[in-house]
Amino acid sequence: MEMARHWLLVRMTTSKLFYRGRHACRAASLLCFSLLLSACDIEPVAVGVWDVVTEAGGATEEAVWTITASPSLTIEGPRTIEAEEVELSGSRLSWSYVSPAPNRAADETRTNFNGTVDGDRLSGTLFTQFGNFTVTGERR
Repeated sequence: MEMARHWLLVRMTTSKLFYRGRHACRAASLLCFSLLLSACDIEPVAVGVWDVVTEAGGATEEAVWTITASPSLTIEGPRTIEAEEVELSGSRLSWSYVSPAPNRAADETRTNFNGTVDGDRLSGTLFTQFGNFTVTGERR
């Protein structure tokens, strides 16, 4: 009886150690993999120069967007704009811009963009106080 109890205790202890060791090994592997990925400088897919068209109420406006990995966005069109709060996450792109309202000198108007990149094509929506507009683009 004593021998059976001893064997059971040894068996339970080694099982726990094996179980803990397996999880520790898995955790160490995940940590190494995470460190390896963070060491890679993977450039966001939106980085590049884009020919962009915004459809606004039956009219179209063309612009060139230059997106960098820092991230930053310069829009060159009827006027040059440096976008604010630029976020590049996977295939998603978002930014905002605050400018003086066209009809009122004291007020400001905010423009937001949310879109995605699929290969060499960009699409999204420009959200303004005057309406929402469709944006499409192609990488140069």
